[in-house]
Amino acid sequence: GKDFVGVAPDLDQGDVAVQVAVGAGPVETQLLHEDRVLVGAHVQAHHGHVLQVLENRLGAAGEPQPTPVGDPAFLNSLAAGTATPGGGAAGAYAGAMAAALLAMVGRLTVGKKKYADVEPQMQHLITTAEKLRADLTAAVAHDVAAFDAVMAAYRLPKDSEAEQNARAQAVEQAIHTAAAVPLRVARDAATVLDLAALAAEKGNINAASDSGSAANLALAATRAAALNVRSNADTATERESADLWLTEIATLEQHAQATADRVRKIIRERTGLNV
Repeated sequence: GKDFVGVAPDLDQGDVAVQVAVGAGPVETQLLHEDRVLVGAHVQAHHGHVLQVLENRLGAAGEPQPTPVGDPAFLNSLAAGTATPGGGAAGAYAGAMAAALLAMVGRLTVGKKKYADVEPQMQHLITTAEKLRADLTAAVAHDVAAFDAVMAAYRLPKDSEAEQNARAQAVEQAIHTAAAVPLRVARDAATVLDLAALAAEKGNINAASDSGSAANLALAATRAAALNVRSNADTATERESADLWLTEIATLEQHAQATADRVRKIIRERTGLNV
């Protein structure tokens, strides 16, 4: 929430609109641009449904245009009895929400005399958070596509020795791709956590709880991504790559936890909240 009492702040809060439409269709990824800013739409067909993740169009000043909140479409898609979207997609979406919250904190800080000395840092925070929001939003569809590719590889024929070899190679390649997506999500989420620490320390104190919420969402995104990385590493036959994934994800998890702890400490010291 926004901890304002008796104040109606003038802001455009960013949301990510997610829609699910019934009906099979070709897999499509479309990127739209407006004023050289990536605003894109990512469309992924799976299990007879089309998962469409739409990032808000940006206005001339770079402000996200507000959309109706509470759209249950993505949650309905998660709850459906299909393998995708699953935990990886949900983790990426959590990271995107964290980045969106931090962009909001930045926008609630810039232009205020009290925070004039940190305005350049907040402007950079907004730009970085919006880039991360776009990347993590795209990762929702990428995770779905990667998992579906693994399942498709497992369904390849294996009657002859040649077919078995081709299938094993296809499965291994798909697993590597499926591991790469959550690994990128974890990297991005770690960067989001770094931004949360900056927002908590320098941003509008009235939005300190939003910075803390963003840190917790980014930490959850990191942990969800780590589960998916480890699952794929356990299945991979090429152990050198799998060991590299495991080493990196362990480092990212440690960084994420340490940064989340630092955010809590900053908020406690700045606001007196018992967090």
